[in-house]
Amino acid sequence: MSNDRQDSELNLTGLMQDGLRELIELVGSSGVTELHIERGETKLHIKSAPRGTQAPSQPDHSEHLEPLVAALPQPVSTTMPAAAPSGTPITSPIVGTYYSAPNPQADPFVRVGDRVEVGQTVGIVEAMKMMNEIESEMAGRIVEILVENGQAVEYGQPLMLVDTGAGSA
Repeated sequence: MSNDRQDSELNLTGLMQDGLRELIELVGSSGVTELHIERGETKLHIKSAPRGTQAPSQPDHSEHLEPLVAALPQPVSTTMPAAAPSGTPITSPIVGTYYSAPNPQADPFVRVGDRVEVGQTVGIVEAMKMMNEIESEMAGRIVEILVENGQAVEYGQPLMLVDTGAGSA
């Protein structure tokens, strides 16, 4: 074993003898969810278990965590309402910034309720200072616009929904 490795192991052994248990209890009671310490080749990683999943052999710190958990914002529901609009998505072909109009003073290319034709420009995605027109690949009626003007979009991200049953009526 190298001298550095021996020193590192001695430091960890000393830490284990002098206060590892105390450090774990401090992490659990402080609200810190994760602690990572590296010294040379020695690595110590302490991660608090989510509430209700602690092993029975570990000390129960839930009385310390309850006030912290109560203070956290409540999760937002990700379920869609039953009457959510449905349609065929027009997706972003590239990563970039979505713009609903050709310039800030102009009207948007499309609004909810507008009819679109195949090849009609419905928005722009800017990528690397290049403005890429997004054209509809279907005829129909815009039922929902899913992104905000100026919002960053990912490849394949739905930008808007089109009801293709309302195409050329």
